[in-house]
Amino acid sequence: MDLDVTKKHLKRIAELVPNDPEARAYGYSAELFTIYHAKPEMMRIAAEMNPFNTERFLWMDVGAVRDWGGIDAAEYRFTQFPNPSREHLIGRDGRIVMGAVAGRNGTCPDNVRWVDAEHPEATNGQSRLQKVRDPLEVPPERDWWIAGAIWGGHKDSLREYESLYRHHLARYLARSDESKFALIDQYLMGALACHSDLIEVVRPPLACCVDRVNRKWFFMLMYLKDQSYPRAPYTPAELAKRPLSSHCQYCDLVEDKKP
Repeated sequence: MDLDVTKKHLKRIAELVPNDPEARAYGYSAELFTIYHAKPEMMRIAAEMNPFNTERFLWMDVGAVRDWGGIDAAEYRFTQFPNPSREHLIGRDGRIVMGAVAGRNGTCPDNVRWVDAEHPEATNGQSRLQKVRDPLEVPPERDWWIAGAIWGGHKDSLREYESLYRHHLARYLARSDESKFALIDQYLMGALACHSDLIEVVRPPLACCVDRVNRKWFFMLMYLKDQSYPRAPYTPAELAKRPLSSHCQYCDLVEDKKP
């Protein structure tokens, strides 16, 4: 209850819970949604306290590593994570790094610094811009999501991101049209990524992750663990059975990777 997001927004979120489709479907509570939105604040506090005297911070949900959908939790035990060769991908160029979900990217391709997970050094722009667009003026499509389980950045960028998130969370919760609310943090994170140059978004390779539920939500585990990515793609049998996605931008990569 000591977090600012709880003090300021728990009551309002509780009022909006009946309008949220996931809350109705799965019984999600106002407290759960509030904790989702507390992630940037907790990251900012960690960066300010900086108990390990580090420049970069990484958020990981407690359930991010699990034995499900092609991810083996045993591979992350007694292993340095992130891999030292991948640490520079967290917080480079003064940005927050996040992972997209699946192959659809909503209406954001012109406003996002995309990162190809298989070629992370090649981005569509290397330096920060000066302007930040308003994420609530043109809300993204509901199928545009950021995976909020694994994300991070430089300590200074985390302070900037928390300020941006706090401002637009208050605006979002204050909107009068309550029938279209999605209270889960991934929607607002997606809106900010779509319209702010502070964030870069890693796109999951279709060959590895798009159709595997756990892989597409937690593929950043593999992205930050291995020097070559994807380390564990689909088996030949899985690829042979799986039709290509009609809307994916990486279909040619999948064809190249088929046995």
